[in-house]
Amino acid sequence: MKMWQFFVISVIAEIAWKVGSTNMPPLPVLPIPTERQLLWQKRERTMFLHFGTNTFTNLEIGTGKADPNVFNPEGLDTRQWVKAAKAAGFSLVIFTVKHHDGFCLWPSAYTNYSVKSSAWRNGKGDVLRELANAARDEGVDLGIFLSPWDLHDPSYGDTLGYNEYYTSQIHELLTNYGSITEIWHDGFRAANATPSDYLVDEWFELAHELQANILVRSDIGPDIRFVGNEVGLGGLTSWSTINVTEQVIGSAVNHRYNSNRISSSTDILGVFLVLSSKEIGFISFSSFITQSSENTLFAWSVY
Repeated sequence: MKMWQFFVISVIAEIAWKVGSTNMPPLPVLPIPTERQLLWQKRERTMFLHFGTNTFTNLEIGTGKADPNVFNPEGLDTRQWVKAAKAAGFSLVIFTVKHHDGFCLWPSAYTNYSVKSSAWRNGKGDVLRELANAARDEGVDLGIFLSPWDLHDPSYGDTLGYNEYYTSQIHELLTNYGSITEIWHDGFRAANATPSDYLVDEWFELAHELQANILVRSDIGPDIRFVGNEVGLGGLTSWSTINVTEQVIGSAVNHRYNSNRISSSTDILGVFLVLSSKEIGFISFSSFITQSSENTLFAWSVY
């Protein structure tokens, strides 16, 4: 190679290096959100539908002893729910298929404490089926809330027995009702509740195995999580990354991750993300509503 050729090549290489180094984007600070988590954040608003025996007993948390026949919403119209959500700009609804009282709003094969033991639709009804069909027809995504704490099932407190029951219901729900966008595992249980260990890794793995695009939500993720309060307000800053090894579903202290304590109605409800990292993940800010009547909905928004 001639000297002038070497010189030209050297100059071109130096220019290319300088251009590349100046235009090169900065390296990301890990962890970073997945595509599904970014799409979830862009959704901005979610409607939460809290419906069940509590709607008719006027309790926020049922006892697990209510007669199934108390659930008899003769005027139920889930299509009206979905149309109302869509008209208000919501693209996702989350539905309490089982709250803490253990009553199931689908005819589960694993318990008789469900709509199949009620007078509604002569025991042949399935609220989730009706809602899933309506959501699909209207182009609205559907998520489900499946409470780990169960005040009715006698296996609660037996780690292996209850987790087998719970994972069986996860399998049932995620294989019989089409696409489920999110599944929520609310970690709340009363201070005097029967102790029970949750095999959460099995829950999360099963959900992702059955529906590859599902987002799993709990106190510790792995995709999105509860922020730690139910008042609909949050600190002006709530950091997206947390150390999930410090959290345990059922006894998380997520409020610690707000830089400000809740102070006024001007505070916003923040929504963040959770990554699948075992050490650090993003977080989610969310709030619960009391009850909806069979024809009236309450919603909370996320921004």
